[in-house]
Amino acid sequence: MRKLYKDGKILANDDVSVEIRAGEVFGLLGPNGAGKTTLVRQLLGLLRPTSGRISVMGYDVVRQPSGAKHLIGYMAQRPFGLHQLTVQEAMEFTARLRGCEKTDAHRQAVALMEELGLAEHRRRILMRLSLGLLKAVCFGMAVAGHPRLIFLDEPTESLDPGRRRVLWNRIRSMSQQEGITFLLVTHNINEAESVLDRVAIMGEGRVLALGTPRELKRTLDDRLRVEIAPQEGCSTSPGLPALEEMGEVIRLKNDSLVVLTQRANLSAVIDLIQRLIGMENLAEFRVADATLEDVYIRLGGGKFA
Repeated sequence: MRKLYKDGKILANDDVSVEIRAGEVFGLLGPNGAGKTTLVRQLLGLLRPTSGRISVMGYDVVRQPSGAKHLIGYMAQRPFGLHQLTVQEAMEFTARLRGCEKTDAHRQAVALMEELGLAEHRRRILMRLSLGLLKAVCFGMAVAGHPRLIFLDEPTESLDPGRRRVLWNRIRSMSQQEGITFLLVTHNINEAESVLDRVAIMGEGRVLALGTPRELKRTLDDRLRVEIAPQEGCSTSPGLPALEEMGEVIRLKNDSLVVLTQRANLSAVIDLIQRLIGMENLAEFRVADATLEDVYIRLGGGKFA
């Protein structure tokens, strides 16, 4: 599938070909401008592809839009619409739009409000909620009414840790127990990794890599991620040349560094940091397995915001 803008001068999606399996949690990762939003809008039927075909559970999104949309739930990154309804009314209304009977819509709304910690807010209108509460309501609206394919765009942004955990648990249980398919767009890779079955990493409108989180991280061989951040007034620069000989060095903000090095080199890397920079000059020092973000950086797409 390809999507071009402005009389073919801007290529937003470049020969994207992906199959998302029923019942899986599929992650669409990449920086701003990678083509994720354009791809999702076409999957939702809001944009027509320039060429290619999009099928959602047997329905052609362009030729059979009503059939496809009936199966889809969508949570946008920025909440919109229905701002004059109460929390309970919004969830019940969404379920009714998807064909649920009144009693079933009410039952779902009550259960979702309880699970998401929204029961005490059920009579508040959406426009008067905090952004975090509004995001929780929008998640409830996205899953209400039994959609079979649910798009979530930055679903945990602005959520408190408790609701964030509830949301991830809900996504996983709906996928495993009900066979619901999720397409998740996020910048919070490390958080999302615990629920993702497969991932497509995008850059410049193309799919750069596709696979399970474990498969993608294996492309970094057996490397570890060594993260260091200097104390205020200190610098990591003295150790930079030597560390670059021990592995791939990624420079972050505020003179912080990430060193991707083979496990066998870890002891030598730590020794270099101690001798050339000094552990006492570091505000942060951490050793971890390589992340999906490291995979993306190695693919040449920059780093996630």
